[in-house]
Amino acid sequence: MEASDPVKFAEQELDELRELRRSDPEAAAEALAAAVRQRAEALGADVHPALGLLWLEYGDTLLEIVERGGLDAPCEVVQTQEQAEPATVSEGTDEDEDDVEGDLQLAWECLEIARQCLERQDEVSESVAALGHCHGRLAELLMLQERFDEAVQESRTALDLCCKAQDEASAEDQDGALEAARSRLANALCRQKLHQEQLQQECLQALTSSSTNGGQRQPQNDLSGLVLESSIGFNRQLPADQEIVQVPVRKRPRTNVKER
Repeated sequence: MEASDPVKFAEQELDELRELRRSDPEAAAEALAAAVRQRAEALGADVHPALGLLWLEYGDTLLEIVERGGLDAPCEVVQTQEQAEPATVSEGTDEDEDDVEGDLQLAWECLEIARQCLERQDEVSESVAALGHCHGRLAELLMLQERFDEAVQESRTALDLCCKAQDEASAEDQDGALEAARSRLANALCRQKLHQEQLQQECLQALTSSSTNGGQRQPQNDLSGLVLESSIGFNRQLPADQEIVQVPVRKRPRTNVKER
C-alpha cells in the first residue's frame, strides 16, 4: 500500500532502485523511468517536490551510462537451440551513437526537471545537498560537451549549495561531497582556461596560415558538438497547475552482443 507521504514513498522506492543501479545501471534506468511515470500520474504533475529525488536518480543514472560508454552494461545474448557457437560482440554502429546521444539528451532533461522539483522543496540540509548534486551533474554533462563556461557556472552553484548544506547540518564533510564539489570546480576552471588558450591559438593559426584548412579545429569527441535543448530550460518556472507532460524514456536499452 502506498505511503501517505509521497516524499517518503519516493525515498522508499529509491532505496531499491539504487541497489539495482549498483549491479545493472541499464535495468535501473528502465525501472526509474517507469517509477517516475507512475508517480507523476499519481501526483498530477511531473514537476513536484516529491519527484525531485526520483528525477535526479534517473538523470544521474543515464549520465553514468554515457560516461561509461555503455561498456559496463549487461549484454543480451540471443541464441537458437541449433546454435552451438557463442555470440560475438558487435562493433559500434551509428545506432549505438544515436543511443548515446539519446541518453545524454534524456539525462539533461531529467536533471533539469529534478532541479525544479528540488527547488520547490523545503530548504533542509538534505534537499539542499541533493540540489547541489544536481547542479554538479549538470556541470559534468556540460563538460562532456566542452561547454566549459556554463560548466563553471554550474560548478560554482554546486559548491555554494554544498557549503550551505554542510552549514545547515553543522556536520563535517563525511561523505566527501564538499571536496568533490571543490575538485569539480577546479577541473572546470582548468579546462575552461585550456579551451580558451586553444581557441586563441587556433585563431592565430587561421590568421597566419595560407592553407584553407590550416586553422580548422578537429572535434575531440562525439559529444562535444552536441548542443542539448531542454524543453524546460534553466530559467523557466512552470506554473504549479501545469498539465502533465510525457515523461521522457529511453528508446530502448543498448545491447553490445548480437547473434552471429
